[in-house]
Amino acid sequence: MDRQEGTEITKSMNASFRKRWILAGILLAGFIIDACWVMTGGSAAFDDKVRLFMYSIRTPLGNAVFPVITQMASSRWIIGWIAVLLIIPKTRKRIGLPQGISQLATFILYKVLKAAFARPRPDSSMWLLTEHGFSFPSGHSMNGCFFYFFLIFLIRKNVANHRIKNTLTVIFSCMPFIVAFTRLYIGVHYVTDVCGGLMMGGCCVMICTILLDRLLQSRRNQSCSEGVRE
Repeated sequence: MDRQEGTEITKSMNASFRKRWILAGILLAGFIIDACWVMTGGSAAFDDKVRLFMYSIRTPLGNAVFPVITQMASSRWIIGWIAVLLIIPKTRKRIGLPQGISQLATFILYKVLKAAFARPRPDSSMWLLTEHGFSFPSGHSMNGCFFYFFLIFLIRKNVANHRIKNTLTVIFSCMPFIVAFTRLYIGVHYVTDVCGGLMMGGCCVMICTILLDRLLQSRRNQSCSEGVRE
């Protein structure tokens, strides 16, 4: 790679960074507004209306299926898949390691936020699945959003087969929203919990993609400098 080509790549990356910072800021602002609405009690009527609607659309099939689907963003599910990515040599360095480190940071943040807001969950008599801890933000929504969208980022960066990465992109893009719906359906969260979780998870994705690309860009620039000196 010559110096001119390296400069063009740097300009393109910087433009991408700016867009992602803007999106991260929008998502963070949305989370803050949602959190303020929740903590001031302003969301109570809306939360209850959505919660009662979700109870009204329950069916025997949904009651059997959605408690299973909701586990596809549980801590055990996510940790299990990261472990698989770390075990497989081809995915260990480029996918498993960055996914694992970034996911750990997101897990820690989610725990801190849960404890800070300490919002009680909805009426447990309507739950289809037993859960523990506080309600806001939804951990499944936040961690699931981060897991699937950051995994998409890594797949699109490292998988050469276009059909495979496009198929996985479509499937994984749907998963956070499907899981968020299941959290409402099974009755363990308010709608503002899952919205807050999705927004904070998305914000974390933007920040982590920027940090990873910055690291890779720095390594490329260092490699180019060494090549010029040689």
